[in-house]
Formats: sequence, structure tokens, C-alpha cells
Amino acid sequence: MFAKLEARMDQIEEMIRHAFRVGTVVSTNPAAGTARVQLADADGLVSFDLPVMQRQTLKNKDYAMPDAGEHVLCTFLPFGVEQGFVLGSIYSTADVTPVADPDKRHVEFEDGTWLQYDRKTHSLSGVIKSGSVRLLIEGAAQIEARRGAVVKSDGVIQVDAGDHAEIRSRNPLQFWTPGTQVFPYSPIELEEPEK
Repeated sequence: MFAKLEARMDQIEEMIRHAFRVGTVVSTNPAAGTARVQLADADGLVSFDLPVMQRQTLKNKDYAMPDAGEHVLCTFLPFGVEQGFVLGSIYSTADVTPVADPDKRHVEFEDGTWLQYDRKTHSLSGVIKSGSVRLLIEGAAQIEARRGAVVKSDGVIQVDAGDHAEIRSRNPLQFWTPGTQVFPYSPIELEEPEK
């Protein structure tokens, strides 16, 4: 009787030991949201396609896939490496955190683009490298800056009003320009954002 109990306990310990494992992503299937992972503690064994955990997938959808070579934490059902999930990526001495501040939420991309919110200073900041920003708002938009606003461009700044344009100021308007020209209306053609 004790032998059976001991064997069962050994079996449970073995399942627990292999329930959580660290590995390296070797390939992904972006359309299916899965990844294959080489397990560090299994002599180079590569898992089957494992679903990558996301925050939401039904009505609201969140999507982020690990890169090949990324260290991840996986969990497996007690049937081997056939059924499991990629729980998320983990930092290491080789892949260090981009910031070291618990007050910051930071997202950084391979091309150097980053977005960050600092809850301590209440500031949202970011840099978009060699690209563009496109937003299509199907309703009304309002931007209000209570301490002033600056719009600056090294190129052309265009404003296109489908009806009419209004500028309101409690004080006189000031213009710094070498001259002005008036042209007939021609609409600005914009591309819609792509997923």
C-alpha cells in the first residue's frame, strides 16, 4: 500500500516539476498566435505549437507575439509537451529591461520607437522612428492643452476643413511669415491606417 502511495507521490512530483518550464522561442505562427519553444531542461527538445497567452481575445483583442530567440516561461498540462501555453517573455542578463522605474509603463520596438507613461509625473511621451502617425477618428475629436500647445514641423503643416475653419483668440493673433499667398481650395488626400 505504501509502495503505491509513494509511486503516486513520485508521479505527482514529476508532473509538478515539468508544469512550468523556461525555454527559447524557435519559431512562431503569427496567424494562429502560437510558438514552438526549445526547452532548456529537456536536452534541446522542441515543443509542439503552443498558444501564446494574450490579455483579451474575444470582444476586445490584444496581440503581441514573442520573437525567435526570446526567453519565455511556459506551462504544460500533465501529458508532456504536447499541450501547454506560453505564459510570457522574461528578462535576463542578456536581455535587460529598457527602463528601471516602477512608475513607468514602457513599450519599446526593435526600430527604436518607444511609448511611455510615467504615473509619477503624469506624462505620456514617445518617439516614433522613421515612420508616421495615422489616426482615423470616425466621430468628433477634441484636444485641449491647458498650459499651452506647440505644433512644429520641419516640413509643411496643412489644415483641411470640410466646412469652414475657425481660429479664436482672446488676444490679437500674431504671425511670423515672410509673406502670404491665397490659393483655391484643394482637399488633402489621406491614407487610412492599416492593421
